Amino acid sequence: SWSRSLQAAFDRLAPLLWLAIIFGIAIVIAFILIILPGIWLSVAWAVAVPALMVEGIGAVAALRRSFHLVRHRWWATFGALLVATIMLFVVLFLVGLIFSALSGSSLGLYLVMHGLSSVVSALIAYPFIGAVVAVIYIDLRVRKEGLDLELLAGSFGLSATPGSTFAAP
Repeated sequence: SWSRSLQAAFDRLAPLLWLAIIFGIAIVIAFILIILPGIWLSVAWAVAVPALMVEGIGAVAALRRSFHLVRHRWWATFGALLVATIMLFVVLFLVGLIFSALSGSSLGLYLVMHGLSSVVSALIAYPFIGAVVAVIYIDLRVRKEGLDLELLAGSFGLSATPGSTFAAP
């Protein structure tokens, strides 16, 4: 129900805020030191939010979990995030061009169109990035843990853990 969904999200709010604080401070420090550690850490922790939300773990555990999932798949994760970012920038650039063309020469109309452009861009960007990160998270779980076998077994009413045989319920 909607109330149970809202309660589940509210229960994860405090760990999510801690994750945002820890992630933000560490990334800022890594980018201040040199750009490359910041990029490396951003990719290594890219799936921390899905790990926190799906697996019900705390902020530090989610960062560790993300690091573990991305390990040995860092370049593939980086590539997927880079392609998604490039695609997003192209779409957002086109949205900006369309709204700029519609604004004309009036300052008031320009400000309104700029505000609408920002809203439309956010409506495109946030769900797209969230979906990309969720797909990367699921892909990493499938490749590293056999998550697809767990889901298939669950659809038949069986339970399976990676590395074991299927057990009847």
